[in-house]
Amino acid sequence: MALEKDNNQTGAGASPQPRRGDAAARNAAPRGAAETAASRRLKYGLSVGILLLSLLLILGVLNWLASDAARRFDLTAVGRYSLSAQTMRILDGLDETVTVTTLFAESDPLLSSDEQRALAAQRRQIEDVLREFRNKSGKIEVVRIDPADPRTITKYDALVEQLSTIFAGEIETYRSAIDVGRAQMVRAGEFAGPLAEPLINALGDLPPEHSSFRTFQTIIQVFSIIPREMESIAARVDEAMSASTMRGTPFADLEGAASIVRAALQLRGATMNQVAEFFEQSVADDSLPQTLRDHLATLVQPCRDLGGAMLDQQEALDDLPTLKLTPISIALRQRNCVLVSTPTRASVLPYDRLFRAPGAQEALDEGSGAVRRFAGETVIASGIRQMLLDERPNVILCHAQPQPSILTGSLGGVDFGAVADLLSDLGFFVREWNVNIGPRPDVSAQATGEPVWVIVPPPPSAQSMMPAAALVDAATQLVAEGSNVMIGFFPRLVPGLGQRDQWNAVIEPLGVEADTDRLIVEQIPAPGGADQFAHSHEVVDFLGEHPVAAAVRGLPTRLDYAVPLKLLDDSQAERTVLVEIKPTDRIWATSEFLQMPIPPPAVRDTEPYRLVVAVERPQPSGAQRALLLGSSQWCYSAVVQEGDLRFRPPLPYYPGNAELFTSGVCWLAHLDELIARSPRAQSVERIENLGRGSQIFWRWALIGGLPVLSLAAGVAVALARRG
Repeated sequence: MALEKDNNQTGAGASPQPRRGDAAARNAAPRGAAETAASRRLKYGLSVGILLLSLLLILGVLNWLASDAARRFDLTAVGRYSLSAQTMRILDGLDETVTVTTLFAESDPLLSSDEQRALAAQRRQIEDVLREFRNKSGKIEVVRIDPADPRTITKYDALVEQLSTIFAGEIETYRSAIDVGRAQMVRAGEFAGPLAEPLINALGDLPPEHSSFRTFQTIIQVFSIIPREMESIAARVDEAMSASTMRGTPFADLEGAASIVRAALQLRGATMNQVAEFFEQSVADDSLPQTLRDHLATLVQPCRDLGGAMLDQQEALDDLPTLKLTPISIALRQRNCVLVSTPTRASVLPYDRLFRAPGAQEALDEGSGAVRRFAGETVIASGIRQMLLDERPNVILCHAQPQPSILTGSLGGVDFGAVADLLSDLGFFVREWNVNIGPRPDVSAQATGEPVWVIVPPPPSAQSMMPAAALVDAATQLVAEGSNVMIGFFPRLVPGLGQRDQWNAVIEPLGVEADTDRLIVEQIPAPGGADQFAHSHEVVDFLGEHPVAAAVRGLPTRLDYAVPLKLLDDSQAERTVLVEIKPTDRIWATSEFLQMPIPPPAVRDTEPYRLVVAVERPQPSGAQRALLLGSSQWCYSAVVQEGDLRFRPPLPYYPGNAELFTSGVCWLAHLDELIARSPRAQSVERIENLGRGSQIFWRWALIGGLPVLSLAAGVAVALARRG
């Protein structure tokens, strides 16, 4: 006991000694707050579930952001994938809802699979542009119809009903005129048929050798044929007047039916008048039997009345206005078009306008005519504008070229075909006047706004002196009348011979003079060789706040064979300089441009050379506008269409040339609201969208695939940890 007590006392003040087996005992002892295996599985399972739900939510938001309902941002420096300023100006000006309907047949048994894929890619570009239209304006509605898809037949029927309502007035006008003409045809058959047999009997014993016998025989045959002929023509008219959505002809071919009736009335109306004239002459012919003459006397006036009525109705059909529904009906039958409509108007945009075929040089370089340039934004925006504006001005190209037309010339010559197409896309009527071939065109026939006269002087040559004189006279008259004109100038040798350039007499009333005696050149040093002298100048800086300058500023613009323009003193015209070039040690204007090398002037110019001047001159009928340029070839197709062929479609080297021409024409036509940078300045091809099927596939792949991939990775990690 004592020993045991000592031991206890000794241990009271000492540190307790560890015992073997205590750690094992502690490890083996259950912990009340410790996690069980089931609770750990529950916690980690909930974490994984929350993670998967979060991923699904994030992917859902990302897919919504990529959908049509989301806003898209164009971060490119020049806004290549954004709508142009010109289009935005049109959309901002909408005050009523415009519906854009695309009619595309997704499958066509007549096309190969490659052709159908190419068409599908083109249509996606159209849908991409329309999506931007709808996102930028609440006044744009987009309807997609596949005429071959039963699921869209309701939309198709609604479209047909809407068009029938819009064009109800002109449809009724045509139907009424056709019905009257058809009635005249039936009357002609009913009148002529019964006349054949009595006329045979009235001939009696008229000998065959009589001079009128064969004519009477011919008239009898015509009278016998007319009833069957009129019946056949009436059946053709009825067929043209019928419409069947199932046959792809939702509207009657009213113009076709009118043409059939018009031809029949013209032919048989003239026949009846000739018969009446012959009968009248026969009544006075004593060599004919009296009974025949008495019978013919009863037929003269009825034949004349019927012939006159038929020809009158033929003229009424001739006077019918052009049926605006016809191009829409044709496009619906082709099942490949875009329709633009409001509750009261509608027009069609044919597929060929949305994807214009390449130019001659572009097709030659490509080696195929299959490349088509997308012009959808410009064409659709123009279609919308034409829906809302009544003005569609004339642009008349005035020239004195040896070829009849400068709209279909070669790219190496005087060819305005490229800029004419651009103007057509904007809704202008483009015409030409060769002063050596025809009279001045009458622009009052279309009287839809201010006409614009583009004067195209011929390049200087001995052969062009006489044609140029006629063109100068025409331009002088236009300026004197207060017409809106665009004129460019070539350098000429006439001033160097001590004579005044006749073109300066044209523009003198506008307060501007062209120094055509001098050419602006640039000396380009060539290491190790003779210096080069360039006559082409590229400008990007357009001066001031003039609307034309604002639309073209920053776009490379090429001006060839540039001559300085001078502003005259004591002019009442308001003149605004849009482009000028400052003289330097390497840039000067000289009259000795035919020498090589071109010698620099003894005295250097200090004032800038003005190259583009906009003029406004007060007139009793309103302000006259003129755009004068110290260059003439700047708007030829060879310059406007020149581009980098590494891209499809080619990137234009000088997009400012086309913009300067179209903006200048809009300004001359007093349509300042249309002056803005067009889609051509953003001429990089849009990135094609994925097809609808591909979009669905990738969305579900992202929504379902990524979570499954994450779960598989977690399972793989767990298995790796366990061994």
